[in-house]
Amino acid sequence: MVDQNNEFEAIEASDVALSGTQDRKPPPATMSSAPASSAGVSATLIYRYLIATVVLIVGALSLVFWQKLQPPGTMETPTDTAAAPVTTGTDDAPDLASSNALKEQQLRNQRRAAQDALAGIMEKRQSLEARQVTLWAEADYRAANEKTSEGDSLYQKGRYQQAAETYQDSLEQLNVLESRIAPLLEKTLATGATAIDQGDIDEARRAYTMALALAPTHPAAQSGLERLEQLPRVLELLGQAKGYLAEGAYKHALASFEQALTLDSVNTAAQKGREQTRNLIRDKNFNDALNQGFSHLQATSYPAAISAFEQALELSPQSTSARQALSQARSEYNQQRVGLLLQEAVGQEQREQWRDAVTSYQATLTIDNSVVDAKIGLARSQARAKLDKALEALINEPLRLSSPAVYGQAKQLLADARQLGVNSPRLSRQIQQVESLLIVATTPTTVQLTSDNKTSVTILRVAALGQFAQKQVELKPGKYVAEGVRKGYRDVRVAFTVSGSGTLGPIEIACREAI
Repeated sequence: MVDQNNEFEAIEASDVALSGTQDRKPPPATMSSAPASSAGVSATLIYRYLIATVVLIVGALSLVFWQKLQPPGTMETPTDTAAAPVTTGTDDAPDLASSNALKEQQLRNQRRAAQDALAGIMEKRQSLEARQVTLWAEADYRAANEKTSEGDSLYQKGRYQQAAETYQDSLEQLNVLESRIAPLLEKTLATGATAIDQGDIDEARRAYTMALALAPTHPAAQSGLERLEQLPRVLELLGQAKGYLAEGAYKHALASFEQALTLDSVNTAAQKGREQTRNLIRDKNFNDALNQGFSHLQATSYPAAISAFEQALELSPQSTSARQALSQARSEYNQQRVGLLLQEAVGQEQREQWRDAVTSYQATLTIDNSVVDAKIGLARSQARAKLDKALEALINEPLRLSSPAVYGQAKQLLADARQLGVNSPRLSRQIQQVESLLIVATTPTTVQLTSDNKTSVTILRVAALGQFAQKQVELKPGKYVAEGVRKGYRDVRVAFTVSGSGTLGPIEIACREAI
């Protein structure tokens, strides 16, 4: 009997801290509460397990001692068929020991599974309480804790498998709570932003306080509180801006909106107000420019009108009225310019300022190339300008007529000028001057030459005159060169011009420098 009783070892007590939910109170619903820690091993439970173990051992020893004191054959064989048969034979001992070891290993595995589930619960609790779970899910969190308490009770009774399943149910409830954090945070941040936009300071503070409870380091929650600190001053500036808008003081209103945005750069009301005010200022400037343009247009101050309409169109590029007004101003201005240029060109023709008239007609056609009078006037002025230029060239350089080719061109120009049949002062003077020059160009002039009777004189491209002391020659107007040559002396050349006005000379051509 002693050997048989020693084969049953008592299951050891749990070595894991239970949740302690029986005595656990929910953390206070404040931003400063710290996560709750797990309770330690129950002292009472350990004490009970130790007492039970000692009682079993003492009872077994007492029974063995009592049996040894009985006379042989006086002990009765147990007749309780419900109990497992106890044999004293040595053949069944290994099977019984193996069965007991298997049961004990199963119990150990079940206990370990319960402990692992409980560890997950404690970790999840710590995370949720760090996020102030009692602020946003107190009832659900309490329900999960109650489920953990049920698991603790089962564990303490040694029903480890049922305890593990109950712990797992509690853990799933905590996981569900954790999954609600992200969408709740997003919703809370949106609520805070909306409250700030609506100027609801209390609602914004509640929202961002909750957001920081859900995510203490979230940048949007932190920046939301920073915006909240500036909100009273921002609301004051927004109120000022609204008052300025009502008075039509758009620039002052814009300044207030911009000052509000320096305090809170993402304030929706300030952003919308600034944009609205800018539009109002632009519309006012547009209307002012348009009105000024029409005033200048009515006064035929076309350049000023065009400038005003262009300014209006810059402010509102899609404005049909500004575009049409600008087109009208340009059209009327062009008509005015064309009329003035034509008038000026006619006057220039009358004064025989042909090149100026050409410039005026060309400017007219640049503005409107369909003006017939400008086209005809340009052709007429160009022809007269060309004739005028050629006649003036002959008058200014008459010696060119000594060239036969130039002389022939001059005769043709004179004929063309006469064919015009125009009795104008400038052309009449030019005709008379060219006629006179043509006569002079063909009339020889007496030129007196002197030498030393030792130098051979030649008028280049005219004639060789030989040696003489004095000589007179007849030459037509033009430029000439006389050359003197004498053996043993340096050659000389003398250039002279015959203008056709009386006798020319004397001109000396003599070689006097010996070599």
